Amino acid sequence: MADRLPPGTREEFTELLVSCLPELYRLAHWLTRNPAAADDLVQEASYRAFRKFGSFERGTNFKAWVFRILHNHFLDTRRRARHEPRTRDFEDFEPKDPAQPAVDIELDPAELDQYEEHVDDAVREAVQELPENYRVVFLFFALGGMTYDEIAGALGIPIGTVMSRLFRARQRLSGKLVAYARDQGYLRRK
Repeated sequence: MADRLPPGTREEFTELLVSCLPELYRLAHWLTRNPAAADDLVQEASYRAFRKFGSFERGTNFKAWVFRILHNHFLDTRRRARHEPRTRDFEDFEPKDPAQPAVDIELDPAELDQYEEHVDDAVREAVQELPENYRVVFLFFALGGMTYDEIAGALGIPIGTVMSRLFRARQRLSGKLVAYARDQGYLRRK
């Protein structure tokens, strides 16, 4: 497959992916709640995005496109896990395409550790308790740094739906976290 790519495609893809990789990893970590699973999710989403890069429309939002691929793969994996038996054959652990080189990208562990230090368990739990459609919009906005337009494009929903889901997510979070914020000194006691 790599032999049939137009010149410069791999470099263009790598440059675009590197620019949004920290946000992609943070989203994957929030979705999976497991660093190893987040790594796997980002790697598989990156591989799928590279395979489909020919269908990416230049001039559109790459970040929204790759976030959608990651989110869809997460949902597919979760659905499949419900129906798969727990045992696996050794063949399942063979690499899918050993001839296909991986995109070699280093994440800054210090940046990820710093991010993790600032997110308390109470906040993490409150976000995880949000309904899926609110949580995804909130995570794309808060962790992905995406605009309303980018989120709408990534999820294939109208911008008004993005705005209302984000508003409702914030309402629910503020309701759940007001006591926590007071205890931490973020809000004054009344």
